[in-house]
Amino acid sequence: MPLPWSNLLPPFPRTSGAMQVCLGLLLLALWALATRFPLPIDETRYLTVAWEMWNRGDFLVPYLNGEPYSHKPPLLFWLIHAGWAVGGVGDFWPRALPALLAAGLVWTVRSHARGCWPAHPGIAGVAPLLLGGSAFFLIFSTFIMFDLLLALCVALAARACWQMGEGAKPWRAALAMGLWTGLGVLAKGPVVLAFMVPLWLSGPWWHRSPRARGRRWWAQVGLALLVAVAVALVWALPAAASGGALYADALLFKQTSGRVVHSFAHQRPFWYYAVFLPLLWLPWSLWPRAWQAMRAVVQVRDAASRFLWVWALGPVLVLSIVSGKQPQYLLPVLAPGALLLARGFSLTEPRTAQDRGAVLPGLLGVGLGLVMLVGAFGFGPLPPADPFSAWHRGWLADTSWLLALATLGLGALLPFMLRRPWPEAIAAVQNGVVLMVALLLHSLLHSAAGKTFDVRPLASHVRLLQQDGHTVAFWGDYHGQLGFTGRLLRPVPELLGATAGPDLQQLALREPGAYVLLEGRGVPPTGAVEVAPYRRKWWALLPVNIAATTLPLAAQPPPVADSGVEP
Repeated sequence: MPLPWSNLLPPFPRTSGAMQVCLGLLLLALWALATRFPLPIDETRYLTVAWEMWNRGDFLVPYLNGEPYSHKPPLLFWLIHAGWAVGGVGDFWPRALPALLAAGLVWTVRSHARGCWPAHPGIAGVAPLLLGGSAFFLIFSTFIMFDLLLALCVALAARACWQMGEGAKPWRAALAMGLWTGLGVLAKGPVVLAFMVPLWLSGPWWHRSPRARGRRWWAQVGLALLVAVAVALVWALPAAASGGALYADALLFKQTSGRVVHSFAHQRPFWYYAVFLPLLWLPWSLWPRAWQAMRAVVQVRDAASRFLWVWALGPVLVLSIVSGKQPQYLLPVLAPGALLLARGFSLTEPRTAQDRGAVLPGLLGVGLGLVMLVGAFGFGPLPPADPFSAWHRGWLADTSWLLALATLGLGALLPFMLRRPWPEAIAAVQNGVVLMVALLLHSLLHSAAGKTFDVRPLASHVRLLQQDGHTVAFWGDYHGQLGFTGRLLRPVPELLGATAGPDLQQLALREPGAYVLLEGRGVPPTGAVEVAPYRRKWWALLPVNIAATTLPLAAQPPPVADSGVEP
């Protein structure tokens, strides 16, 4: 029997599963807005791109540090601009946007469950809770990245694909599928096809109607593809013409082919995603009942289950062939995974009140709490032997013991939450995971290592120097970390790297009042006017006359592997 104090985290009363998850997303978004800053390299870079487009008044071609930015299409930047047009420039809207996209995905999953299994309304209540209880999903609902936007576009396109096969108006569904697929291209490029093409090609297999095996199915797929291409080209062709020949070549050819054949960064082995799939579903993947539910749904042969298996596994196989791999690339497959797991639970109706295996997910939270306690009481990794070690002693050092105890307590409560009557157990655990993710993120980003990601003081200093007419250059590859954070109105010239401008000596002769930013390790060079911690390293701001005499001998450009190349 569950203990009385296991009701400390009951499900919200009189709310659907989707509404409960949205309330949790709202809590996480407010927590992130109140307690943390945009993180380099990715968040600061994307905010800087949006900021430069806004300042230039050019909403066609993205720019980064004064150069056309071909790595990502503009849909996320346009959404940021839409919020700025209403409420003014700031970081509130861009940082609230991921939570809104996550909420849209949750409601799409709910709608999909109703469309796939109209005779089983309980699935539409449980599937959002399973998605919203994934720690991986919750973590990325607080970061400004492209993957949640892509996941939402894929889910809406997949919903239209199902309606194209099962609905009464297949041609209208084909148009909708093409529209959402095209928006997926504008969200993150042609990678959206890795999620949609398996569904298109397998239509005659998962569709239960004979009409899917005829020419009409392929005609509808062709129509959707034409619409998607048209939506993408409406932006891509004018942008290529406006951005110049180099930008057009990178946008239309090199970015996609380079990532498929030989990734610019994040090269991983073929089996990389197979290892990460269980981690995407923590804490559910530690619960034996969840594995029993998946085993039950494997034996089902209905069209909806076949459709969802293709949606979930087809992209994993396709993306495994691509050389560049990151865990967040799999965010779009969490939606079909939640639907399949909810369907499995509807088949097994687990007796959670007597579930002894519920202790396993709880061990995860207890373990996290113990690790945080180790750091809170000063037993984290020993600092490196240099004067600046206090800035980067690790992700455990300086964590709050109160937050560590709270995480440990939530982990201890988790087994009792799962032993509540079904399906309230899922709702209670989803609430607990939201709080645990909030505590974990806060602890990590306010640890000794997390504090080294705060570039706001240095960005403010650079802004003041630019306002006084000084040029501030960067020794190495600069990725826009300071642009939006400091609201800079001028680029930061690179003295090394792919877009290098004049060399250091030329800058010293032409502008003796300029400054140079240097990234490095160990002891910073003497004469720096400011030294700031940065991601286990430091950034030093040097007058150009000092930099010209010391940098070529004392510093080296950052290694390629740590250069922050686009994911």
